[in-house]
Amino acid sequence: MLTGPGEARFELARYLSETRPDLAAQLDEIDALDHPGDAALVAIARDHFHLSG
Repeated sequence: MLTGPGEARFELARYLSETRPDLAAQLDEIDALDHPGDAALVAIARDHFHLSG
């Protein structure tokens, strides 16, 4: 899971595909998030990875 504002997340994904294809292959979701709080980010990650709190 890769999150970030604007085009930054796509720039990072592109950089990873060029320099670290092993890591890029593990990206299964790219989401737009602009300054989420800690609790919101944890909740999103738990939902994405199907973890209970």
